[in-house]
Amino acid sequence: MSLDQLQGHFGFSRLPFGRQIPAERLCPSRAHREAAARIAFVIAQGSIGLICGEVGSGKTTALRAATEPLDRSRHTVCYLPNPAVGERGIYQALICTLGGRVRFHKSELINRAYELLEREAQERAKQVTLAIDEAHLLSAQQLEESLAYVRHHLQFAGRSDALFSDDALDAIHQTARGIPRQINNLALQALIAAYAQGKEIVDYACAQAAIAEVAAE
Repeated sequence: MSLDQLQGHFGFSRLPFGRQIPAERLCPSRAHREAAARIAFVIAQGSIGLICGEVGSGKTTALRAATEPLDRSRHTVCYLPNPAVGERGIYQALICTLGGRVRFHKSELINRAYELLEREAQERAKQVTLAIDEAHLLSAQQLEESLAYVRHHLQFAGRSDALFSDDALDAIHQTARGIPRQINNLALQALIAAYAQGKEIVDYACAQAAIAEVAAE
């Protein structure tokens, strides 16, 4: 079975629960809006901020929502997806983003980075924002409501009806602990289970099959 077959079976205009949803079409939960607003405030103030949460809880999503609308004629965003590169790696990322050539010695990296940052601010009148993803992996409360999150993704994919039964949604929510990435994985597996069984509705049995499948991975 291909994902195209799954999409055709349920009449989706696009496959839901993916990671490529445009920033402007992200599920507008209260927690997501608050995180994006806090990041936007930090950028506007030119200060330092930290967003914490479990893996898959939506930190990168909130970051995208806050940075993608920025006017690139006034803002330069340096995105570092992996903080394990260390201090040297951060300077290298800044230099590359600002159009410079990476040098070997760390002292030269630091000086070159500051030169380019000064040029960006003084000559180009642009604010540079350094966004370091996955800087900390800490436990946090649920960031998005399961039911509203699933419905939002289904509507974005072209289905506004009740495709998932209430008990299926509850099982997915409880297993995923409200974490969006886990919800995505379980919901997609539940859709696959429903397709395999020839069902038009994702019921509790499909959700249980999805939970078993994810647990076995």
